[in-house]
Amino acid sequence: MNINGTVMSVEMDIQVAKNGGGTYPGARFSYRDDAGALKEQGFHNNALKFNPTLKNQLSELVPGARFTMVKEKEGEFWNVKGIYLEGAAPVNAASPNTTKAPTASPAPKSNYETPEERAAKQVYIVRQSSISAAINSSALLKLKSKEEIVQLAKFFESYVFGTEFDDGSIHSLQSDDID
Repeated sequence: MNINGTVMSVEMDIQVAKNGGGTYPGARFSYRDDAGALKEQGFHNNALKFNPTLKNQLSELVPGARFTMVKEKEGEFWNVKGIYLEGAAPVNAASPNTTKAPTASPAPKSNYETPEERAAKQVYIVRQSSISAAINSSALLKLKSKEEIVQLAKFFESYVFGTEFDDGSIHSLQSDDID
């Protein structure tokens, strides 16, 4: 939003009165808008500290000079972005009737696992703990080879999942008998 007016006074390094009572260190800019109403704009010292360009612009204003103040809405507040002497306002300064077109933002992506990913992760966890249990049991059972340890881990895994364990022997083959 652009505000045009005439400078009445600029007071730097003063205590500015708050609306709800109390004061804060800063600067006060008094002006008459184009409708002739007397207006005031306060600036906290921190706002001027972090925006030295605005502080320079304020210090260059003299009573009676015409100006354009550029304000931009940020959240609930209209913040002053610059105060320019007449004829020095930037060409791209927003006019009061312009509105920004809404910008599309990408839809948020889910960080949650799919049911398939959770199931696969559960299998990995059970396999890992089955191998750990088989390795811990290998000395007790006097297992000598890696194959025996893996076979024991597969036994533990099938026990956890409640499935039939197939050790590859003839004893684990299913019967062809029809009852």
